[in-house]
Amino acid sequence: MIKKLTLISILCSTVCAYQPSPGSPDPYPGNPDKVNRGAVKQKSCSLESSSLNIPAPHPFQPIDHSRRDRDVNIPINYHVIYVEGDSILMNVSVDNVPYEHCSWDIRDYDNNTFLLYPGFGFDYPGHSYSLGGVLPPGNYALFLYDDFGYGGVSATVTTSNGTVLASINQGQWSYYTFLQFTAPAGDYVNGLVSDEVIQEQTDVLNGVYNEFGYSFSVGSIDSAVNAGWYYATDSHKFDTGNWDNDDQYLAMAQSMTVNVPSSINFFWTGATFTSGLGVYPWSFPENDSRHGLFCGNYTIPGGDYTFTEGYTGVHEVGHYLGLYHTFENGCSNPGDEVDDTPYQSDANYGCPSSNYSCSSYDDIGNYMDYIDDDCMTHFTEGQHDRIYWAIETYRPTLLDNESGLVVDHNMGWNMVGLPVSVEDSQYQNLFPDAVSGTLYSFSGSYQAEEFLEPSVGYLLRLNSGGEYAISGSPLSEVTVSIIEGWNVVSGPAVEVSTEILYNSGLVVSGTIYGYNGAYFSADVLEPGKGYWLRANADGNVTLSSSRHSGKAISPTKHLSDANTLELSNGTHSSTLYFGKDVAEEHRNSYSLPPTFPQMPFDVRFNEDMKYAFESGDIEVLNTSDNLTISYDVIIDAGEHMNWVLTSESGEEYILEGSGEITVPTEETFTLERKAIIPIAYTLHQNYPNPFNPITTIQFSLPQSDMVSMKVYDLNGRLVETLLNDFYTMGKHTITWDGSYQSSGMYFVRLESGKFIQTRKVVLVK
Repeated sequence: MIKKLTLISILCSTVCAYQPSPGSPDPYPGNPDKVNRGAVKQKSCSLESSSLNIPAPHPFQPIDHSRRDRDVNIPINYHVIYVEGDSILMNVSVDNVPYEHCSWDIRDYDNNTFLLYPGFGFDYPGHSYSLGGVLPPGNYALFLYDDFGYGGVSATVTTSNGTVLASINQGQWSYYTFLQFTAPAGDYVNGLVSDEVIQEQTDVLNGVYNEFGYSFSVGSIDSAVNAGWYYATDSHKFDTGNWDNDDQYLAMAQSMTVNVPSSINFFWTGATFTSGLGVYPWSFPENDSRHGLFCGNYTIPGGDYTFTEGYTGVHEVGHYLGLYHTFENGCSNPGDEVDDTPYQSDANYGCPSSNYSCSSYDDIGNYMDYIDDDCMTHFTEGQHDRIYWAIETYRPTLLDNESGLVVDHNMGWNMVGLPVSVEDSQYQNLFPDAVSGTLYSFSGSYQAEEFLEPSVGYLLRLNSGGEYAISGSPLSEVTVSIIEGWNVVSGPAVEVSTEILYNSGLVVSGTIYGYNGAYFSADVLEPGKGYWLRANADGNVTLSSSRHSGKAISPTKHLSDANTLELSNGTHSSTLYFGKDVAEEHRNSYSLPPTFPQMPFDVRFNEDMKYAFESGDIEVLNTSDNLTISYDVIIDAGEHMNWVLTSESGEEYILEGSGEITVPTEETFTLERKAIIPIAYTLHQNYPNPFNPITTIQFSLPQSDMVSMKVYDLNGRLVETLLNDFYTMGKHTITWDGSYQSSGMYFVRLESGKFIQTRKVVLVK
């Protein structure tokens, strides 16, 4: 479905607070054609006059310059807040009073906030217009306000197809009213930021902060639809008189931030009252979910007006890492607490060549001022020192990334990858305890290698295992080249969802496997690990983050109701399926990657499959002495049949219902459906007994023959003939309904050839 796009414009009206203010009224502008009804997007920061704008509790202490060399990678978790729903039209008309006195806004009841503060006004007496914007499904109200108490606005709220949701006429209200409506679902979307733009923003941050020893990578990307978070992210600054607003930034941050101590949570929203906000590192405890920053989505690289370079993100990250505005405290002590930035009376805007204030020239071009993006050029050394001090003092966990990427590997065989760019990728330089000559790639067969390449996965044997710090420039994106059949691949320095690979159409569903001593189905590719995948064609796939494009392809679940065998050695386990077949076009989804010598544990059916329909040989690799087999039989083997597991030494185990057996390890087992052949004629005791009025009777035949079964009373009179027919060898079951017989004892007599047997049964009513 093609999404329709629309933008809502935000106008700063002359109303500064939603409350009656009967002062001297202002006339409408003399030339209404010159009124700017576009969005007010002057560069500003939501920290000003905010409860989050608190001074650092400890004085800034300049650092020893010999200690400030760093190589720190900080992952950024991006959260894209957008709106999706119908395009709702506000059709408004003001009265003919020759003074500005009316305005309107939207109240979001679900988020308890106004959305468009300071709202929209009118350009001249009698002015009528329609303005539309995307609202997610929910409960809202069109808020109308009149300074004079005339009820001077008529309004109608309509959907994109013209359906009227609410309406009111002039004079039907006084100072204010809330015209309530419910927004329906729709296909209009506003505010989505692409993965490519997010990577561009990350590159902008690296271009500025790399010289300080800080690099950034995309840790994750997610998104949410929410009108309050999108339009009113800076609601803590709204002055709406008698009506309170819930803090939308805090609600958003507390709901969505992840890995707070060791990363940055960066929100893209539709905020236009201010261009962004960055929470100071001392504002909350280190692990508090309220840490984060947001930027209006018009500030992206290549964005609107003065926001062309993505430097609003640089500015807000500066706050997040401990920097004040260069104009902090104006000309008064302590200024911005940085020695090499002069005191500055006010923010600079536009692109001035110089400005003189506080008895000195301002530091024009500093990222912590408000000038246009294309005129921002630098941080100072003093700001560099302050960032170092603030992180070390208030956010030290961010420095855990200083030694580079750390990856856990096991002693013995591992599947590894290279998620960073390094000058020397020789495997024993990266893994000093690697066993010589044990690095292998796979391309139809195992190939010995000496150097690792990004995006390629390898098998490697380690003497001790443990944590391995891989220093280098983290790769936030890699392109994986795959060929038809099995491949070993690796991802970038960020966790990547396997959905990206499955959605490419090149990878067989359900065939991405990790390795931890045994193969396991993988949902994500972890940095520094290698993974098997089976491709159905040659091609390339770019891996960049845990976010995926397009609708996720549902994994195949053809065997969800099949019988299962879970085989375990106490450390590793694998599940096999049987009793149900899979269509030819889906069978590869249940294939397994190649094994390799000295693999600690693996089980599979022959031909490298994890399912068999009616029979199959199970191949076992196991370094332990015993094997525990848990079984769950949902699909019965059939009449006169059993599921039988036979060991290589000839021991047979009948699998019925659910259970568990522990057996000595052997290299092969055979699973098959076997016919059950009774060794003698038998008439089994009925069940239940006594009964009322129906009972079940089972008999066994060692060969096919004519069978009769009759019921007699205590006097030897024939009551009923239950059967008289030819039956094949095996077990058989019939029922007797004694509803028309009186209570008492009866005799059931079975005859087949020369065999005769009788059982007593008791009917109790």
